[in-house]
Amino acid sequence: MNYAFFDTAIFAEDEDYDEEDYDIVGEDYEELIQTCFRYSEYFSVWFSPHIQWTEKLKPYEINVDPACFEYAPPCRPEPKDKGDIMIHLHFYRICPELYQILIENTHSVWDGWNYDAPAFKHFYRSDGSCFFMSYEHDGNCVFYLRDGENVSCVVGKEHWYREDELWPNAIWSPRPDVYRPLIQ
Repeated sequence: MNYAFFDTAIFAEDEDYDEEDYDIVGEDYEELIQTCFRYSEYFSVWFSPHIQWTEKLKPYEINVDPACFEYAPPCRPEPKDKGDIMIHLHFYRICPELYQILIENTHSVWDGWNYDAPAFKHFYRSDGSCFFMSYEHDGNCVFYLRDGENVSCVVGKEHWYREDELWPNAIWSPRPDVYRPLIQ
């Protein structure tokens, strides 16, 4: 079963529908990142060079075979010009040191909405399949689960929806028939 989180109420009949913006912050955010690190081997993120703390990530950066980009974020790997900001896609191998850097420097799932922090975090299993993706500018994030992957500590909170509770094709799915490992 897949789960999605949206930054606003998606059903008009939601009791608390008042155009409020929802986010995953604090301990809930740490729990989300811990869960992603538990089931993933790599993650990718977009960020602009003006974000100074990302220099700490360099020792963990990996090169990814360009042929794997069809299984990567729903964006092309070339730098993107966002007006006065140029953003770049980076891939990292997951390790405990990287977790600490990420938690100390990001504080919510939507931190990167205006490119002041890493954005579009995607977490991948060792076979290249997507475990979790966040797409800040559309205001959603999704777990793509397999048997044995338990994310109940995260999706048991408010504003998470099971895929079968949503309208058909409500969430983008990066699941091809065959996966290619990100590292060849």
